[in-house]
Order: sequence, then structure tokens, then C-alpha cells
Amino acid sequence: MMHPHDRIHTTHIAIDFNRPYLLLALVYMGGIYWLSSLSDLVVRGVDANLLHIPLYAGLAFCLLNAMSETRPQPIISWRLLGLVFVSAAAYAALDEWHQSFVFGRDASLGDFSLDLLGIGLMLVLSRL
Repeated sequence: MMHPHDRIHTTHIAIDFNRPYLLLALVYMGGIYWLSSLSDLVVRGVDANLLHIPLYAGLAFCLLNAMSETRPQPIISWRLLGLVFVSAAAYAALDEWHQSFVFGRDASLGDFSLDLLGIGLMLVLSRL
């Protein structure tokens, strides 16, 4: 039983969004949605599945910059990297789910894995 003088300490994550990058991230996500809505997406001369890596690396870049504090040097903490990874991965999962409803397309665990690889690579490079 708690006494009135006991205090519960919580940690809040306050994000001060960088608005231009937030807008860019939203437009980028809209572009991914549009590409996923195409029933006959064909890229000549390239394995289209491998394009998931740079596509989602770009999304991670936009989200990271949208959520980073912009001082003279952006602050990239492990907590921020985790938040960006979870956010981008959730969008990738929703994108694969969305594709399951598009004629001629299907959801793929392999594509989702490539999405995660692209996100992870961008965040590792950002941390370095």
C-alpha cells in the first residue's frame, strides 16, 4: 500500500521535432505507401527486393533527423536510435501488411528483413 509521501519517479521522453525533416519523413512515408500500392512494380536490371535496403535507410535518416535535437551538432542517443528503429520498423511492418491487400503483391518476411537491415545500417552509420 502506498503512503501519500511516497513518490513514483517516471522518465519522460520529450521529442522536439525538427519540422522540415518531419514533413520530409511524412512525404517519404507517403511515397513508400504509393509504391506499395502499385500492383505491377517492375525495376529493370535490378533485383527490386534489394531496393528495400536503401528505401528504408532513407526513411530512418528522415526520422532520425526529424526526432534529433538540433544544436550545433545533433544529439544521437541510444534511446533516440531505439525510438527511430521501432518507428521505422513499425512502418515497414504496416507497409508489408498493406501490400497483402494489393492485387499482384504479397507480404513478405524477406522484404521486411531487408527493410530492417536498411534501417539498422543507417542507424549504425549515424551513430559512428
